[in-house]
Amino acid sequence: MKKKYFICFLIFLICHLVIISCVSTPETPAETEDTSTDIKEEEKPTAEPTPKPSPAPTKVPETTKEPLPEIGECWIKTPEEPVTSGSEFSVELLINTGEQNLAAYGFEVTFDASVININPDIGNNGVEPGPMGFLTAVNINEAQFGKMRLAGFDTAGKKASARFHLCTIHFKAVKKGNATILINVDQLVDANITPIGKPVGRETTIEIQ
Repeated sequence: MKKKYFICFLIFLICHLVIISCVSTPETPAETEDTSTDIKEEEKPTAEPTPKPSPAPTKVPETTKEPLPEIGECWIKTPEEPVTSGSEFSVELLINTGEQNLAAYGFEVTFDASVININPDIGNNGVEPGPMGFLTAVNINEAQFGKMRLAGFDTAGKKASARFHLCTIHFKAVKKGNATILINVDQLVDANITPIGKPVGRETTIEIQ
């Protein structure tokens, strides 16, 4: 009988220990991912491209304007293209009349006849009036000596201009060299016979290549 009770007591004791061990053993909590340790990788700054230097602006050369002659001055405008020996060319006779109308003039034109000479086959003995000019007489009797005379008369007078194109003179290039053309002013007046400015002619040199 005692043996029976003893066995029952052992069974009870074993069960009791098992229950205690199950209750006292704590469950190990599942490891949670520690996000606090996550450190974002710092973004590397993007390198800015080095700006290309702007090309220096091309400097445009300034065009030097020839000063306008004084009122009453007469001058020769030579061809823009080169003149070669044996060729024909023309020059323009210009006047600065200021605010006065041109009514009458008288010129003697001299030139180096050994280098250039009058081309009498064009116009009136080698001279034609300009778009605003007029021409009454041309004398080339001394052309072989490098002289010609021009004269003109208009009762009402022609409209004033700072670059009055009076006439065009036609030449032939005889040989290579530098030829000088000079205008000698005998008369330059308006319709009231008043002198236009201080009448004077300029000297011009043209190169024959």
